[in-house]
Amino acid sequence: MRLSAAIVAGSSHQRGERVRFDSLLFMMITRILIKNHLQAGESPAQALSSVNRQLLENNQARLFVTVWLSLVDLNTGRGVAVNAGHMHPALRRSGGQYELVQYRHDPPVGILKKAEYTEHGFELHPGDSLFAYTDGVTEAVDREETL
Repeated sequence: MRLSAAIVAGSSHQRGERVRFDSLLFMMITRILIKNHLQAGESPAQALSSVNRQLLENNQARLFVTVWLSLVDLNTGRGVAVNAGHMHPALRRSGGQYELVQYRHDPPVGILKKAEYTEHGFELHPGDSLFAYTDGVTEAVDREETL
């Protein structure tokens, strides 16, 4: 039996503005759409292409989302990932060494009608840790708009 886990890190943005409530809702919608497409059997690249098309429908607010999306086979540790303009994840190998999972970014979802997404493989070994993160915490502001 194949047992897989999906790992998603994302950050919503509105061109030229600070994060607002509609941006947060857009992120939640994006997350739900990604989950639905993965559960329907689409690969990470297919899922982001489908989500991109859906997000572009009636997107007058010009919102977009950066996403790092991965499916990992929990039996083998093999994973496939797509990076749609998001920060590169970090791997901590069992021996304590760190490395970034780096490759060329694809466009964020919700920007380009004909965006294409490329899958990249990686492998986790027993004792390895994967860190997918977002810049949302470091960019958060208080009521006075101070970081």
